Amino acid sequence: MTRTSNMNTENKIALVCITENGKKLAFKINSLIKDSDIYIVSNKNNDLQHKTNKEHIFLIKEKLSELVEKLFKDYQYIVFIMATGIVVRVIAPYINSKVSDPAILVTD
Repeated sequence: MTRTSNMNTENKIALVCITENGKKLAFKINSLIKDSDIYIVSNKNNDLQHKTNKEHIFLIKEKLSELVEKLFKDYQYIVFIMATGIVVRVIAPYINSKVSDPAILVTD
């Protein structure tokens, strides 16, 4: 699935990962925080896969920057499981105000 616009975002926490270890951590966090959606970004650099019919788990084939633009509109909290430098660069174009932007947490 590549678009968040048709996804149910009543769960307002997005967990975003780009590596296999990040995916494992995302699933662990998801098991502890029930109101979260997992976005597994698969691209030519990582070829991440996930086969499931579970709700709230999405395999994304688009660029991370395209996903982040959509997540910024749909979520109150975004947890990035990746290097901080990647996150800073990818969120920079979408930052408007601490009042309106989602809370951002970065872990690896």
